[in-house]
Amino acid sequence: MRPSENDLPPQVQFHQFETIFSENSWRLSAGNITDSPLKLRVETNIFDIRLQKDNIVEIPEWNEEFINFIYCFNGDIKIGNENVSKGDSVILKENLTLEAITESDLDLFQIKKDAKYSETRMFSGNKFH
Repeated sequence: MRPSENDLPPQVQFHQFETIFSENSWRLSAGNITDSPLKLRVETNIFDIRLQKDNIVEIPEWNEEFINFIYCFNGDIKIGNENVSKGDSVILKENLTLEAITESDLDLFQIKKDAKYSETRMFSGNKFH
């Protein structure tokens, strides 16, 4: 993820979550909204979930202005009629339910479609001489 503008000062953040996993509900872990535990300087929000077998969830805060990118770190899920397994990623263009076939660890990146971003550097604060 590129920062929203050039030459931002470097920023390191730490956060201790109450639990290692957020079981069966999406947890906002990083983003640019007020209640994000870790603040991002780009219009992206990152959620995580450990979805137990046979549990079903929907995408949180579905909004057409965002791209919903899901990455499966572990397990197997069903999205609509498609199976998604460890290492797979999916971009959702509609709000489909996610059902765990096995215990599954997922990340959801909600990326604003028309977000402003730096075109000069991958990371804010990095300068090469």
